[in-house]
Amino acid sequence: MKAILKNNFNLTGVTLVELLVSIVVVVIITGVLFGILFGMLNISDLGSEGSKLQQQAREAMRFMITELKSSNKDKIILSTGPYSPTISFYLPQDIDGDGTIINSTTGNIEWNPNLYTYDKQISSFGIGQLVRSGGGEPNRILASYVDSILFANHDIDSNLTLDELRIILKVKKNIARSQRPVEFQLDGIVRLRN
Repeated sequence: MKAILKNNFNLTGVTLVELLVSIVVVVIITGVLFGILFGMLNISDLGSEGSKLQQQAREAMRFMITELKSSNKDKIILSTGPYSPTISFYLPQDIDGDGTIINSTTGNIEWNPNLYTYDKQISSFGIGQLVRSGGGEPNRILASYVDSILFANHDIDSNLTLDELRIILKVKKNIARSQRPVEFQLDGIVRLRN
């Protein structure tokens, strides 16, 4: 009878300790893989947002340089300080309707009587924006996430000639998943109309 009750097959299985060690190893490997994945996503976000931010800043700088080139040093007003955060200026315009900006009677450039301004304004969301205002036109946002905008002429920066103007545009954006902000600084020189 004892022979009948005797277990003739060999039971092999997994002990509780082996099971716990396997679970810990799987959790560690999964954690490492997720860390790598989130690190790659952060790098991708930084690159993508950085590219968008840089493109926006370059377009704003190009617009300002193009527009300010048509003004001259006597038609530009900088606020006081070592570097001015605001610039106001006049642009040439065909006032007498003859198709040119040169007055046919006097030979002088005709200037729009309305003043234009570039400056940094804070949006309702707390984001710095580079805004072009005035000239009898609606305000135009040239760039967002503006940290600072500074203007200098020969009176402020002696490295500039009398007909040059320096623009320094700094943009900065905090990325949601990343602990590091993306930031760029562009420096442009404008040669003004004589």
